[in-house]
Amino acid sequence: MPTVEILDGPPEWAGVVYETDEDMVADEIGLTHPRWRGTPVRVERGALYAYRKVEVVGDRHRYRYQGPWHAEEDLAGWDVLVVQEGLESGDPLQLWGRPVRVYAAPPGTARPDPARPVEEQGWQELKAGCLRRRQPGTGSYLQQGLAQRMSEGDPWATEHWQRLAGKHGQAKDAEAELIHDDIRRMLYLARAAMKLRRLRPDAVVTWTSDPPFPATTTYIPVIGNELAALPGMGYPEWVARQDRALLIVHPAFPEEPAEPALGSARVYHAPAGAPVPDPSVVLERQGWMELAATDWRIGWLLHIRTVDI
Repeated sequence: MPTVEILDGPPEWAGVVYETDEDMVADEIGLTHPRWRGTPVRVERGALYAYRKVEVVGDRHRYRYQGPWHAEEDLAGWDVLVVQEGLESGDPLQLWGRPVRVYAAPPGTARPDPARPVEEQGWQELKAGCLRRRQPGTGSYLQQGLAQRMSEGDPWATEHWQRLAGKHGQAKDAEAELIHDDIRRMLYLARAAMKLRRLRPDAVVTWTSDPPFPATTTYIPVIGNELAALPGMGYPEWVARQDRALLIVHPAFPEEPAEPALGSARVYHAPAGAPVPDPSVVLERQGWMELAATDWRIGWLLHIRTVDI
C-alpha cells in the first residue's frame, strides 16, 4: 500500500504515517492533521495538502508535494513545509489560535534555516492549492500609507510601519502580506466580540474612546460554561475551558467596513472575576496582561465568530 506522511515541523521533520488502498486519494488526504481533530483550528478551505516522504538523511526527512486535489497549479514533485508552533507538543490546547502556514519549494531547495523567514530562502506560501502571488512593491506601498497615517497621529499604524521599515524587496512584500493577515484577524476578533455582546448583552460590556483615533474595547467575563450550554455551539468542551476574563481592544470601525481598518486587535486577560477596568487607568496597573498571539483563548474567540447560533 502507498504511504502518505503528514509533516510535523518545524523543528522536527518526523511524520505521522497513513496507509491507503488507493494511490494518494484516500479519505485521510486533504483533511486536517490528526492533532487538529477536536479543535477549531481552521485550515484554508478546511483542507491540508498531501505529500510523500521520499528521503531520510540523518534527522532530515524530505517530502514531495502531491496535491491538494483540484489544485489550481501543478506543483507535483515540490517539497513541502508545514509551519505551526506547538505542533510537536501533542497537546491540542496548544494549537488554539496558532496560524497554520504551508510552504512549497522546487526540488533541490535547501531546508530552511529556522532563524530566517522561509520566504527569503526560496520557499513560497501555498493558499488553497496555489502559490501565494505577491505583487512587487506592495510592501513599499503599504509602508507609505502607514507613514501617512502616522503623520496624522494614528497610533495603530506605528507597529506595522516598524515591521516594514527594516525590510527590503521581497522580504518587505512578504511582511506586507503578514500585516494584511493581521488586519483580517483583527476584524475577525472584533466580530467575535460583537457576537458575544449579542449573545450576552447583560454581561458583555463595550465602550469606545474619543476621536480622532478611537478604540473599541469589549469586556468579556467568564462565560465559557454558559456559552457551551447554548444549542448549536460547536466544540462545547473547548468553549467551556475559557476561564479568564478577557478584553478585546481594536480600532473603532463599523461592523461591516467598506475597507479594512489598519491596526491590530489587542487581547488582554485577567483572573476570573476581574471587574470591568477603569478606562482612565493603564490596563497593566489593573491586573490585565496582553495575551500572546498564539494563546488558545484567541482561538476560542475566533471560533465563536464562526459559530451560527
